[in-house]
This record gives sequence, structure tokens and C-alpha cells, in this order.
Amino acid sequence: MKKIFIFSIVLSFLLIINKISYSKVLWQKYYEKDSIAFGSMSYDNTLCLIENQLFLIFNGTYSGNSKFIATGFIVTDLYGNELNRYNIIREKNIMIRFIKEKAFNYHIISTYGYKDNDYIFMGKKVPHKLVLDKSFNIIEENCDTSNQSFYKGSWNFIFLQDDSIYVDNGIYNNKTGYYYDKITVLDLSTKFIREIDVDTLHQPNIWKSTNSAYFLVTSEINYLIVVSKSNRNTIEMCDLILLNKEGKTIWKKYIKYKDKLTNVYRVIENKDGDFIGLGKTLPNISDQELNTKDTSDIQRDSLIIFKVTKDGYLEWIKEYPLKNYTNAFYRIVELKNLESYIVYGSYIYKKDVANNRYQCYYALIDKYGNLTYQEYWTLDTNKDMSPLSVLCIGDTLLFYGGIGTNNQGIEYLFLSEVMPDYTSISSEYNGENKDITIYPNPASEYIEINPIISYHLLESFELKICNILGECVMTLNNLYSTQNQRVNISMLPKGVYFVRLGNKFLKFLKY
Repeated sequence: MKKIFIFSIVLSFLLIINKISYSKVLWQKYYEKDSIAFGSMSYDNTLCLIENQLFLIFNGTYSGNSKFIATGFIVTDLYGNELNRYNIIREKNIMIRFIKEKAFNYHIISTYGYKDNDYIFMGKKVPHKLVLDKSFNIIEENCDTSNQSFYKGSWNFIFLQDDSIYVDNGIYNNKTGYYYDKITVLDLSTKFIREIDVDTLHQPNIWKSTNSAYFLVTSEINYLIVVSKSNRNTIEMCDLILLNKEGKTIWKKYIKYKDKLTNVYRVIENKDGDFIGLGKTLPNISDQELNTKDTSDIQRDSLIIFKVTKDGYLEWIKEYPLKNYTNAFYRIVELKNLESYIVYGSYIYKKDVANNRYQCYYALIDKYGNLTYQEYWTLDTNKDMSPLSVLCIGDTLLFYGGIGTNNQGIEYLFLSEVMPDYTSISSEYNGENKDITIYPNPASEYIEINPIISYHLLESFELKICNILGECVMTLNNLYSTQNQRVNISMLPKGVYFVRLGNKFLKFLKY
């Protein structure tokens, strides 16, 4: 603990000297390895918030046996100060996918490889369930290795819904062209419940890779599946397929931006039940051209973002050129109250292309797909920074990721709190609102809310106070238009909030 604290002070001093490129990084903390050397963490859900504590999930190799992958998590307070660390080391590869709080315990879902000589992403893997109490003592551990519905080579994407574990058992044999796609449903003890045959997922000659099939369980327990072809020199195919819970196709939407090669990497369901997708268009540049030309001015990729309604209608698709190559530009988070989105990943400056030096990057996208703001930050060293996950807390963003080099891998982890410029996407809430007035604004202890409504004086109504994510943090009932409402906000964390009356909003700042 002392070692980590001293290490954080040293790096913080370096940041002051060398300066972070983005002036609104409020703080940045660093975490060194212990018995587990940090490794690749390419999936989502690596940062989660449980009872005002942050859980930073990591994978890596155990110093006592580097043959297999170990996993674990770091627990911090809301300011990134480390409170605890828990390592999970087993005889085979194990990688945490989810941590959930239930019945006052921590439920940890991982993938576990139990076939001899398996590798990180190959071999036979099954879900592994571990239950810890609040003191991190083991209460229960389950792993059903007898389940024969799991196959060697299966990518085993895992997601949770309604206390069930859904596992994609998709495999592809490059030599025979054989596909197998089913979704296996397990209970939280990893016991088999049922198997779902996936309908019309593949077409002939479609190559499947880790970035070309993606499953999303929607709020109505349907499955949205992204299928794409990831070969730069051939025609790309990206289909969104909405399936019912029996695996039958409801609709299928082909995604392509103009005549460009198109790849889709992430899809989320927004608060209205529509789907927002994130991907790239690829330039028609042959490998030979890339090897013989001066590539410093070549536009490598372009970001695309699109919206498909719950009925399968492509409402809009937008493209934004990226002058420099981006590596992990495929994660997206919704800001529900602002009806906007955060897109984030890694970015290389034009001057650093030759050195492959990655820096953190994010962009704000409004509800119409317009890119309204973008920013980056980094350490002024020769290290790469790559964000893995983002959480929105109040009006700030928490970025969690790794720092290292291609040769050394992830040397340590970082957690940054960033204050974005929301003015570009929240202006529609900042104008005159004749239905609500707030005083003082900004405020620290209380606000006076005066709702001016043309209702009958005896008719009461309700106001809500929401955070930047659209989550209700306070409800005010039985109000009348003739009354000012004095509201104590001292217990709210600092940040931006909204008073909501029907579909009208008024923003205020708690400091």
C-alpha cells in the first residue's frame, strides 16, 4: 500500500512537470502489479461501481506459474484511493467478466479454461461463479465442467440477464467453413438451463472473428447480434439481427456507409429501446500501398456512429474522418439525461505514428449523431495509455485503463477523473425555461424551486431531480404552483443536476 502511494506521488509529480494535455483531468491514480502481472483486458465491464466503491478488474499472469492467466480486482473509494485487492488464482485460465452485488455479497462471473494446454482465448472454457462476502471471504464457488455444450475454440461471449448467464458458443473452422452458433443459458450457479439455436446468423463466406460477432441482451430479453466481415481487401458485411428469446429473427438490418468498407464493433440499447452502433469505415488501400507509400498523411480509418430504431429502421448514420490511426476506438456509453453519448478509445498523434504511441481519447456525440466535442490526454513519456472502461459519476467521467509499451505490456493501471465540456450537447437545457426557476444557481446547501405552471391552484404535481445519467436522485411530491419549494441538496455529490417537470428540464450546479 505504501509502495503504491509513493509511486502515485512520483507519477503525479511527473504529470505536473510534463503536464497532461487535457487541463480538465481532475486527478489520476496509478496501481502497480503485485503477484499478478497485468495482461490484456479487451472486454467491457472492467470498471464497476458498487455501494460507493469502485471495482477495477484486471487479468494477467501469476508469478508462481506464468503458463496460466489469473484474474482479480482492486477496490478503491470514489477518488481512486486503493482500499483492497483480491486475486483469483486457479489451475487454469480464469478471467473475470462481471462483478455484481446481490444479497449483501459479491457475485463474480468469470470464464474458466479447464482443458490441458489451453491458451488465453482458445481451449474449452466454462463460466465460473465465485461468491464473496463483504470481507472477501469465499462463500460459494461453482464451475460445471461437465457441460458438453461448450466447444474448443468457442469465443464464449458472456452476458447476464434476469439472474441467468447467457453464453455465446460460436465457433468457426477456417479450413472446413463449419459454423456452430448457439446460446447456452445457465443459472447463477453455472448449471445448465437450456440451449438456444441462433437463427440466420451466418451467410456463406462470412469470416467470423472476435470483432465480427457481438451479442447484446436488450431490456425485453431479445438478442441483438452484430456480424461483420473483417478483411480490408474484400467487401465488408455488417448485419444487425434482432432475435427473440427463442433465437428466431425479428428483423435484420444491413449496415454500410456509402460504398466504403464498414465494420461494426459495439452496439448499445439506449433508454428509448433503440440501438446506437459504433464502428469504422476502412480506406480502400492495399497492403502493398501501405508498405510503399509515405503513410503519415493517409487517412487510416473513419469513425461511424448510427441509430437503428427498435423496429429495425436505420434512422441515421454519420462518419467522422480520423486523420491518425486509432486502435481501440470501439466503446460507447450513453449519457441518458443529455440524450448523448461518450465514445472513447486510444489515439495516436500524427507526430507519433512512427512510434505507435497511444493516448486516451474521447468524443461527445449528441442524440442526432453529431460529434460536438473531442479531447485527449496522456503522460509526456514514451508509454502508451489505453482506456478500457468508463463510468459516469455526477457530471464527471472515470476512465480506467492500462499504461505500458508493446515490449513490456501493461506495466501499471490508471484511473482518471475527467470533467468534459458538456455545453456543446446540453445547450437545449440551458436556455430560458418559463415553467421552472431555480435560485441560487450554482448552489451548495439548498435551492429554491419555483414551478410556474398554468395548472389549477388545487392540482398538485411532481418534480424530479436527476443526475447527468438521467437517474432520479430526489422526488418532490404534492407541489403546487403557488408554493416555492426549498430543497436541501447538501447530501448530493458535486456535479451537474437537472430539475425535471414532465419533459422540461432546468440545469443547476451543485458545488
